Amino acid sequence: MFDFYRDYISSDKADSAKADYIRTCIADLIITQSAIYSSYPDSDMENRKRFMEFDRKAKELSPEIYELSSVKSGKLRLLRKYNFKHYRLIQSLSRLHFKMTNK
Repeated sequence: MFDFYRDYISSDKADSAKADYIRTCIADLIITQSAIYSSYPDSDMENRKRFMEFDRKAKELSPEIYELSSVKSGKLRLLRKYNFKHYRLIQSLSRLHFKMTNK
């Protein structure tokens, strides 16, 4: 997806509205993937390592889209701000927030 985005914006036919749409879709995919990682138990250290590696690669591939996913997801913003150090607390708060807003 990142390669497609980079190829598209560097082409002569790139349209800014379409580029924004593609960028937003990729940011949403990052958020969805983070929700999948978050669905595993907080004690699963291997999953946490995979999550951190995924996040590192996303930042490496496109800092712009990485930042957009932080803007769109408060949980990701907090995890990144604290470098995943307060993982369990942030996960618990996120679950509590979800329960409270989806009654």
